[in-house]
Amino acid sequence: MNARLVLQRVLVLALLMMLILVACTSGTAPVQTSIPTIPSTRLPSATMTSSTTPIVAVSPTPLASSATQTLSFSEARETEVSGLLAPKKSICPVGEVDLELSVDTGWIISGPESVTIQFVITNNGTETEVSEKADGPVIDIVVPSGYSDRLAQTGTPPPVVKRWSDLQPRDQIPHRLELKPGESHRIQMVYTSQIYAGSETVKGILWRNTQYFPCTISFTVGPIIR
Repeated sequence: MNARLVLQRVLVLALLMMLILVACTSGTAPVQTSIPTIPSTRLPSATMTSSTTPIVAVSPTPLASSATQTLSFSEARETEVSGLLAPKKSICPVGEVDLELSVDTGWIISGPESVTIQFVITNNGTETEVSEKADGPVIDIVVPSGYSDRLAQTGTPPPVVKRWSDLQPRDQIPHRLELKPGESHRIQMVYTSQIYAGSETVKGILWRNTQYFPCTISFTVGPIIR
């Protein structure tokens, strides 16, 4: 009885050992996890193509110099000043006769500085023109004192500062002027301004058939800021 009991116990222990071994073996078996496969997407391959069109190097067009397009400030100012200093002319038609009064500059810096005045009478008609004034010069150049201001304020001409006829010998002052078609007569005077700044007016005068015909021009006196 004891031997059989021992054998049973040995068999039971052996069975237990087998169960334990199986259990241990199944618990430590590696677990295989199925990882989903992501299908690969093939990107289209870039095809390198060589162009047969030749590459032409384009040279940049040189920009024109600003000096050829616009004047600098100093050049523009000098141009403006040149315009101010340029000669001036006034033409006053009287029938077929032109009265032309001119000064050699439109601006003098300040007195005392001189300006040259010319007065030309031209017959543009087809007949001889005769002008007379028995008691005075038939033509003259006069420079009134403050002519424009005085005339505007009082209505009367101001006193004359200088007169061409006053500078001529009495026997050379013309009282009669006869011009054939196309002929001209010229008188000239140099006038020295005595003012520091302002405007001076010059008049050329022709007496024709007892009528008084003036031609007027002005010039400026004063410093120029360059």
